[in-house]
Amino acid sequence: MVNIQKFLSDNKSLIIAPAGYGKTHTIVDCLQAYSGNKKVLILTHTHAGIGSLKTKIQKANIPSCKYELDTISSHALELAETYHLNKDDFPPEDSLGELLEYALAVAEKLYCARPIIDVLKSRYDHLIIDEYQDSSLILLSCFCRKQL
Repeated sequence: MVNIQKFLSDNKSLIIAPAGYGKTHTIVDCLQAYSGNKKVLILTHTHAGIGSLKTKIQKANIPSCKYELDTISSHALELAETYHLNKDDFPPEDSLGELLEYALAVAEKLYCARPIIDVLKSRYDHLIIDEYQDSSLILLSCFCRKQL
């Protein structure tokens, strides 16, 4: 059993367990225990992961004002579209794979910028990444270098 208060108060926490061992349940427990004023940012690898998390979060009656849920790629794309200065650099939207790859590379650079970290810290108290093991090396470097 995970000590949720310790898990939330530690600078970095990690749960490694096979499927069916309660990782998603622990995320829901974290949201239930969270009492801060900012949101918890929850990122997952797939839309199926979002669906699973959303179902469990709604079943636990957790208000949406406590969290923001997105895919890692969508979050990276939003970050890149918001803060990357030269919009002409972006690949065309009809080549989605290339666009997401570009957005992830831009997001990696943005996560190294102190002003971006400050913006994220002003919005979120915690960052939870679900299905971390399914992320590419570039994604891992995005979120491991700097943290909320």
